Amino acid sequence: MKTRNIMLLVLPALAAAIFCGILVADDNAPPAAPDSNAQPADAAKPAELPPVKVTWKSTELGISNKPPLWWQPTIVVSPDGRHYASIDRQTETSYTVIIDGKAGREFAKVTPVIFSPDSKRIAYVGTTKDGQTMLVVQGHGKTETTVNGEVDMLTFSPDSKNLAYVLTNEEGAHVVINGKTLPSRKPLTKIEHLTFSPGTNILIYVYYQNDKDLPCGVKCLFDMPSNGIPVIMSADGKRLVNVYREEGMFTLQDVKVGKNPDGSFSIDAGSSERECDSVHSVVISPDDNRLAYAATDGGKSLAVLDGVDGKAYDDIAKGSLAFSPDSKHFAYLAKSGDDWFIVIDGVEGKKYPKASPQGAVIYSPDSQHTAFAFHNMLIVDGVDYKLRYRPEPDTIVFSPDSKRTACLTISGIYKRDGVTDSMVAIDGVEGKEYLDFTWMEKSSEIFRPVFSPDSKHVAYCANKRGDNARDVSLAVIDTTEVETGILPRCAPIFDSPTKFHYIGTRDGKVFLVEVEITN
Repeated sequence: MKTRNIMLLVLPALAAAIFCGILVADDNAPPAAPDSNAQPADAAKPAELPPVKVTWKSTELGISNKPPLWWQPTIVVSPDGRHYASIDRQTETSYTVIIDGKAGREFAKVTPVIFSPDSKRIAYVGTTKDGQTMLVVQGHGKTETTVNGEVDMLTFSPDSKNLAYVLTNEEGAHVVINGKTLPSRKPLTKIEHLTFSPGTNILIYVYYQNDKDLPCGVKCLFDMPSNGIPVIMSADGKRLVNVYREEGMFTLQDVKVGKNPDGSFSIDAGSSERECDSVHSVVISPDDNRLAYAATDGGKSLAVLDGVDGKAYDDIAKGSLAFSPDSKHFAYLAKSGDDWFIVIDGVEGKKYPKASPQGAVIYSPDSQHTAFAFHNMLIVDGVDYKLRYRPEPDTIVFSPDSKRTACLTISGIYKRDGVTDSMVAIDGVEGKEYLDFTWMEKSSEIFRPVFSPDSKHVAYCANKRGDNARDVSLAVIDTTEVETGILPRCAPIFDSPTKFHYIGTRDGKVFLVEVEITN
């Protein structure tokens, strides 16, 4: 039997992050499932957004960099949007890392920089001209440590206190945490999928003991076959989901993880959930108590929820499965014949012939509303908002009060100058047309719309063609444009209902842009 090794490690205490839904007034009466079939004759047109008065300022943080190699991001911005790092390429064999305007030592090669979740620490690996590998960690002081081998998969723990990575050298593969190499009873040849559980300090990784086999056995824990799919762990670290392939069939195994008084783990591998032709879109509910995935068997697809098979369809869109924030509702996009539609708690919604599903079903913060995209339509609670451009599914967002929506839309049609257009749709209505700059970092993350904490305003960054064919960078609040001339490198981050900031670049320099709504 081909198997994989999975190792779990618990690091110093970390308060578990628990995602809580909004409480209803009557604790004994569960909220009704969103009615996917409720179809008003026409979507009410939202009131036109009034202009707002704003003030803004920019603060220079330091120099940017010369263009790096194609595989390196131009600017890496911290999660809080107030710090940056960039790799400055002097020559093909000379690089320095610039952090908040301060250049580090010169290296012949450097890896991409990572920030800790709290934005206070930074880590990267550099190779000196004489071939030495250096791990550089900055924050709470700066350390440069020589390591014997190749470093890969640098990752911080959720509480930012622990730094782990994989070290590979002539002696094999090793996991290193905070500078200490974990002991191994047998030499390991390869380590994959090194990651921390989202809400705990549990570190999980898959390892190999020889080059010929897939990972076999679980070190000190349990044996699980594998086809190389990453193991999925719940936020509380008490549940592992393993999908493996053997003799042409996929099997999903739900594993419960406990902790003994001596600190060791207790494992209940349980029985396999099911065997099928393929498995995709495995999701664990926010409260960590429910499990769902899509299975294909005999040419039909079905959603399996808490071990119970749902209705068989011709297809289920990959990545569309979603739990509501309160974990009480479950939705996905399914196909029957030529029709695509949403299924919410087993109830089928409106049919869309020959549609093209895009991304996951999005739930509102209060768990009572859903949104998803088909072609050039945004569908919110069964209401069709027909848009000029195609919604970017990763940018669909509900307001904090769950009453409004926004998303970025992109034409996808290139003009003579090689540029496409984009717009932001607020409450189902697209605004002004801007240049599509999502290609800049190969992501729509920078230009996604963001709601203010009080849900009254929407902020986003954009670019338009100015005089003499020069591009002008903007910050947009609702419908009001602020010409900053600073190209954004992260999406706006609200500090209060009326203030937000982001980092951007102009003429080889990096700036912190701060905007305030004054009316």
